Amino acid sequence: MTEKSFEAQVKEKPPIIEAEFFRTYVDHAKLPDSVVPEVAFLGRSNAGKSTLLNALLQKKDLARTSRTPGRTQAMNYFSVNWTEVGENEGRPNVCFFVDFPGYGYAKVAKSLRKNFGAFIEGFVEDRKQLSGIVLVCDVRRGPEEEEKYLASVRGERPLFLALTKSDKLSGNERTEAKKRWSALKPTPNGIYFCSVLAKGGFQISQLRNDVLKLCSLPLQEDEEEE
Repeated sequence: MTEKSFEAQVKEKPPIIEAEFFRTYVDHAKLPDSVVPEVAFLGRSNAGKSTLLNALLQKKDLARTSRTPGRTQAMNYFSVNWTEVGENEGRPNVCFFVDFPGYGYAKVAKSLRKNFGAFIEGFVEDRKQLSGIVLVCDVRRGPEEEEKYLASVRGERPLFLALTKSDKLSGNERTEAKKRWSALKPTPNGIYFCSVLAKGGFQISQLRNDVLKLCSLPLQEDEEEE
């Protein structure tokens, strides 16, 4: 009997997810000291990051949009409990979805926008628990300089591109958009067309499954110094 792929098993029996808000952090030094895998969600203000997070976590209004996008430099942690499928079917697992503030907001001072770069760089470079990054982008806009910058600082971390508002494009336009966004060199097969307004959400379920699969992998270990 041929063994089914992980993707096929997930499609037949999606992971059961329970998610809740955990805590807000403004200081890297006070982040949780744990071995729980984390996935960072980054995105330009008004790209639909909060809406996508709610869809991924299957919980309405869990991630809320700030009245002044981009003004607060804080990381919102959401704890995600889920059951694995495939080889480890039924095994409980936990991870954190880390929601970063939106960037590139026109009303935010240039100095604050500049500081955002150091803010995210410090997190990506120092956070051993970070299993990957999801960059949430309006499919119609770019990629622009901010997206190019964030893609470049991710180092060896897996990078997924969640292209929101994809229902606004035709099939041919999505094909062209995929070529355009591929310039950011995401993880292979790491581009997802997403829309909460489209039936089935386009590739939201696939993105969720791939993020959870990423969190089930062992965390990266620092090489021992000789």
